[in-house]
Amino acid sequence: MKRAGTVVAVLVALGLPGCGSDGVTSPRIAPPFKPTLGVFLPLAPLPEARAYVSVIEVGGFVYAVGGQPPTTPPTFANATTTVFVSRLLPDGALEPWGVTSPLNVARSRTALAAWAPGTGTRYLLAIGGSSDDSRGLASIERALILPDGSLSPWELVAPLPSARNDGLVAQTADLVVLPGGFRPGGETRVLVAALGPAGLGTWRDAAPLPEPTLGGSALAIGGRIHVTIGNTTGSNWSSSAYSATVDSGGNIASWSAAPALRVARYFGALAGDGHGGLMMVGGITPTGHADSLEHTATDPAGNLLEWTPLGVLPVPTGSLAAFGARNAVYVFGGLVGQGATLRPTADVWRAPLS
Repeated sequence: MKRAGTVVAVLVALGLPGCGSDGVTSPRIAPPFKPTLGVFLPLAPLPEARAYVSVIEVGGFVYAVGGQPPTTPPTFANATTTVFVSRLLPDGALEPWGVTSPLNVARSRTALAAWAPGTGTRYLLAIGGSSDDSRGLASIERALILPDGSLSPWELVAPLPSARNDGLVAQTADLVVLPGGFRPGGETRVLVAALGPAGLGTWRDAAPLPEPTLGGSALAIGGRIHVTIGNTTGSNWSSSAYSATVDSGGNIASWSAAPALRVARYFGALAGDGHGGLMMVGGITPTGHADSLEHTATDPAGNLLEWTPLGVLPVPTGSLAAFGARNAVYVFGGLVGQGATLRPTADVWRAPLS
């Protein structure tokens, strides 16, 4: 999920039998899904404003983990241990948020993953991120998701091989992928770990990204991993996107170029559309925060098609979180305003897809 990384199967619809020129009946492939975005409506806001918050939906429960709270000089906290939880209701709304077990380590931009060991239980994982002093974290925590959606106390587990202070994460059914990271000049290293009965396995290197990424976005759709680059230094903006296939052994051998975003942006959020495609939501552009959304469908092989415009947010927002669920896109927190008015927001929005 994450932010996230919702795992969505590529849907190939079969139509009524057709007859080719050779008289052989063959299935028809449904056209790519090209959604229309409805009006964004406000949902229950977060209990406190958050930028760089990480959000994931697991079994109908929504978790907003860590992030940057509002600052009050002379204290400039840039990470928090707070975890908020809500429930996704049948009509697509969210219950009012509650507070559940806090992290052991203050984190922003942490990578979230969900793990179900096959016993009917589910765990939430918070992987790396940025600490309260803005340094990268190698530590990993996990918490048991209780039947009412609350979390058990978090416990520290085996750490990453090195600090990773960006929340880029893509999760398939049994693999967690951390592509790139946030450091001066960007990061190309890609780490993968299998999810098994005991949790995360040993972290290992996969094929590096063709470009370094700083503040990019990632999402898994079926067995494909998609990454947008965003920015590699303070002045090197990139609209590039790349895709890779995960083989049966959980390996990523190489990355291939995908169609570029229409607008170069970083600290935006990738969300699935429920039909094998992706949405890019908000972010930070060379001219400021973005209010635009873009969409890309996939072909039957899972390749991304050209990005097309998909409406606008109520307010230009960067450093936000988003996911797609129940034929809608959900947007959480982020940074709004500019200059002296720049601040985190508690706003949560939902817009239907049709």
